[in-house]
Amino acid sequence: MNLGFAIAAAIGLLGAGIHVFIGGPRLARPLLRSSLHPLVITLLWACFHMVTLMVLAMSAVFAWAAVSYVGRPAAAAFTVVALAASLLVVGAGFKCKVSPLKLLPAYLFFAMAASAFWGLEGTVLPLLAT
Repeated sequence: MNLGFAIAAAIGLLGAGIHVFIGGPRLARPLLRSSLHPLVITLLWACFHMVTLMVLAMSAVFAWAAVSYVGRPAAAAFTVVALAASLLVVGAGFKCKVSPLKLLPAYLFFAMAASAFWGLEGTVLPLLAT
């Protein structure tokens, strides 16, 4: 078993749980009751659920890569996505003047990416060097 990918999968499942069970009641549900335009509310609500699906898909692929070499190219792609998502959250925080210390998703995505990069060591990375 590839421990790096297994840890990335576990972090993703933890993140999905936090997203749904804490982010839902604290962020998404109040959004539904806000006075924003219905189109804005609909798109943000859809984005909330797309993030849930994305994180669960990432976790599934990382779990697959943990037990099968065949899943590692897909895991390599999601490793880059996790790192990009972390940077995106931090960038959004700077744009909206929110302290990076308050942005838990940035840390979860970064931890997923770091674990997955560790999982990539000795598998896909040598292919990129040739």
